[in-house]
Amino acid sequence: MRWITTKRLPLLLFLIISLMLGLTFSARLSVSWLKTSMIEGAEPDMISASDAFAGAVHEWIINGSHEHLARGVELMLLGSARQVHVSYMGETLILAYDSGWEHLSLKPLTTHPVAATTASFRVDDRLVFDTIIPIRNRAEVVGFVRLASHAQLLETRISQMTAGAIVASAIVGLVLAVLGCRAILRLPARQSVPATEPTLGRELRETLLPQTLVVDLSAKTVSRNGSKHTLTPKLFSLLSLLVDDPAKVYSDKEIIDFVWPEARYIGANDVHQCVYRLRKCLNQFDPELGDYVSNIKGFGYRFTGPVIVQSHDE
Repeated sequence: MRWITTKRLPLLLFLIISLMLGLTFSARLSVSWLKTSMIEGAEPDMISASDAFAGAVHEWIINGSHEHLARGVELMLLGSARQVHVSYMGETLILAYDSGWEHLSLKPLTTHPVAATTASFRVDDRLVFDTIIPIRNRAEVVGFVRLASHAQLLETRISQMTAGAIVASAIVGLVLAVLGCRAILRLPARQSVPATEPTLGRELRETLLPQTLVVDLSAKTVSRNGSKHTLTPKLFSLLSLLVDDPAKVYSDKEIIDFVWPEARYIGANDVHQCVYRLRKCLNQFDPELGDYVSNIKGFGYRFTGPVIVQSHDE
C-alpha cells in the first residue's frame, strides 16, 4: 500500500491531468474545424440564393416594376436578410434594414464588384454573411445587390455540434482515465525481467509476435498469424515498395515508377485505385491490416504496421 501511495499516485495524477489537457485541446481544435467547415459549406448556398434574388431585381429594374422591387426587399427582410442594398447605375435604389439591425455597418464598396462574393463575420455574437452579387447588362457591370443575412439555422447546428464534441471528448477522457488508472494499479511493484536481457532474445520475441506482417519477396507471399496469402503482381509490387522502407513516404510518381516502370499513361488515379485494392485485400486477411497502408495527405503513402521482409536470396 505504501508503494501505491508514494509511487503510483503521482503517476495517476499526471495521467489524468495530461488526458484532460490533451482532450481539451483536441476538442477545441475539432470545434474550430467544424465551425470553419460548416461556414465554408454554407457559402455556396448563400451565393446561389442571393444570385437568384439579384436576377429578379434586375428584371424589376429594367421593367420599371418598383412595387415588385420594394415587395421583394420586404420579403427578403422577413427571411434571413437583415440588410438589403440595391445599387444601379451608380445610384442607391434601396438600402433597407430589418428592425433592430439599423446599427449594422458593412464595409463600403469603392467600385462595382465583378464577381459574386460572400464573407462571414459576427455582430453581437451573431453569425452574419455579407453577400455581394453584381448586376450585369450583357458583359458590363451596372450595379449590385448586397445582402447581409443572419444565419440562425447554421448557428443552431454549430452550437449542437459544439456541444456534441465537448460531451464526446469528456466521455472519451473519462473512459481513458479509468482504463489508464486500472492499468497503472495493476503494474507489478518490481520488474521481473532483468535489465541485462540479451538483445537477441528480445528481437526473437518481436519477430515471433503474431500480429507482425511477414512479406516474403522470394515466394511472393504475405503471412500473418501463421497463415500465408498471395496478392496480384501489381498489389504485391506496391506492398513490397512500401515495406522496403516503412519510415519513408512514397509519392505517386515513385509508386508509378516502381509498379508500372514501362507504362506511359498511368496517373495518380491508378495509384489511388491500386492502394484501395491493396487495402481491401489486406483487410480480407485481417480486418486491421488495411489501415497500415497510410495516406500522408499531400505527400504520398507509407506502411505503418509491424512488418518483417524476407528474401531467400539474402
